Parts: sequence; structure tokens; C-alpha cells
Amino acid sequence: MHWIRSGMKRKSTCVALGLLVCVLAVSAALYLYPALQSPVTADEDMAVIYVGSKEYLRVPLSKPQRLTVRQESGEINIIQVDESGIQMIEANCSNQHCVNTGKVSPDNWELKPDGAFIICLPNQVTVELVVAE
Repeated sequence: MHWIRSGMKRKSTCVALGLLVCVLAVSAALYLYPALQSPVTADEDMAVIYVGSKEYLRVPLSKPQRLTVRQESGEINIIQVDESGIQMIEANCSNQHCVNTGKVSPDNWELKPDGAFIICLPNQVTVELVVAE
């Protein structure tokens, strides 16, 4: 009888973990959907910055600058934009995936795991490299 209860506990744990993974996947998809649903086009290479699901700023790569995105809740992301591409140079997020992504450029975006995007999921900041058509 003990093995039946033990098996049922294991099964319910697996079901709970499966549901958690599904909820996290759906949450990530909903977060990224606005940035991915309608591709931005441009006459020149540019960075498009999103905070949450809203477009925050567009910056041509031809106008080099360092941008600081400060949110009311304390999240900070610092983005470098220059002729060679975009890079998240600093963030106060917990995992630093966005900083470790490195520079995304018109020459290397196809080789990057996240493509033309730098994503800071904890801070809900996404930077998209839009290459001129």
C-alpha cells in the first residue's frame, strides 16, 4: 500500500512541475509577443527598445549614444548604441543574461542565440536590432 501512495505523490509532483513549466513558457511568450508580432522595418539600421510590451525608444545606429532605462520600480538597464551595433553594458537584474549576450550587430545577429534581440527578462527590457532593408 505504501508504494501506491509513494507513486501517487511522485505523479502529482510531476504534474505540478509540468504545469509550472507550462505557465512559465506561456508567460515568457506573452511577454515577448508584442516585440515579435509585427516586425519593425527601417530605412537605416536602428535599435528599438521595449519596456514591458510597449515601445520605449528608437535610436538609429548612426547616432552613437549610451542610454539608461530607469523604471519607477528601480530596474536599470544601460544600453550602448553605435555604428557597429547594440549592447546591454549594464543591468541590475539577477541573471545578467542580457549583459552576457554581448554586442549584436548587423554582421552577427544571425549567429546569436536570441537573434537580433537582447532580452532582460527580469527587468522586462528588450532591445531589438532592426537592419535596414
